[in-house]
Amino acid sequence: MQPSAQDKNCNNCGTALIDSYCHHCGQKAEVQKLNFHYLWHDFQHGILHVDKGILYTLKQLFTRPGHSIREFLQGKRVKHFKPFSMVIILAGTFGFLYHYWHVDVFKAMEKTVMEADANRMVALNNWISKHYALISILSIPIYALGTFIAFRKQGYNFTEHLVINAFLTGQRLVVRILTFPLFLSLNNSEHIEMIKNVYACTDLFLFIWTFCQFFNTRSYWKTIIQSLLAYIIFFSLLILSIFLMDVIYENWLHAH
Repeated sequence: MQPSAQDKNCNNCGTALIDSYCHHCGQKAEVQKLNFHYLWHDFQHGILHVDKGILYTLKQLFTRPGHSIREFLQGKRVKHFKPFSMVIILAGTFGFLYHYWHVDVFKAMEKTVMEADANRMVALNNWISKHYALISILSIPIYALGTFIAFRKQGYNFTEHLVINAFLTGQRLVVRILTFPLFLSLNNSEHIEMIKNVYACTDLFLFIWTFCQFFNTRSYWKTIIQSLLAYIIFFSLLILSIFLMDVIYENWLHAH
C-alpha cells in the first residue's frame, strides 16, 4: 500500500506533506518518474504551455480581448500565458520569418529617395529584421504611455497599462504571423505598402475593439475617442523617438 501524503516529506524541500502539494514550496507530493511522457508534458507546459496557456490566451485575444485582459488584471491568471513571455515568443517567430525570407518593407520608398537615404533604409531594414523581438518589447512602454495618458482617469496604473499593451502587442503579432504568406508574396514590390496600410487599419480596429470591451460600462463613443487619442500620442512619441535616434546616429557617423 502506498503511503499517504500525510506520511511523507516533500522531495524538494523536506517539509512534511499535508496535501497533494507541498504547502511550503508548491511541489507535487507524487513525483513522476522521468520518461518520454514527462519530457513531452514538460515541453508543452514549460515552453509552450499548450495545455492551458498560450493557445487559450490567443483565443481570448480574438474572441473577447477586453474582457479577458480586464479579468487578468483582476486576478484570473491561471489559464493565461504570461503576456511578456508571449510577446517574446511571437515577436521572435515573426522576426525569424522576416529575417529568413529577407522581407524589405522600405522597397517602394528606396526608389524615390537619394542613394544615401536608400542605403540607410536598407541598413535600417536589416537591423529591424535582426532585432524584431527587442523592437516589439521596446514599443510596449510607448503604447502604454499613450493609453495611460488617454485613460488616466480610469484608475489603472502605468504597470497595468504595460500589461494591457503587452497583450495588444501579442494580438498584433498573431495577425502578422498568420498573414505572413500574403506579406511575403508582396515582398520586393511596390504593393507591400498596401499590406502595411492594411496592417495599420487592422491594428487600430483591434485596439479600439479591445478597449471598448475593456471599458464596457462606459460610452462606446467616449472610449473610441480616447482610443484614437492614445494612438495619436503613441505615434507622436514614436516619431519623436525615431527623430532622436536619427540625430544620435548622424552624430555617431560624423564622429567616426
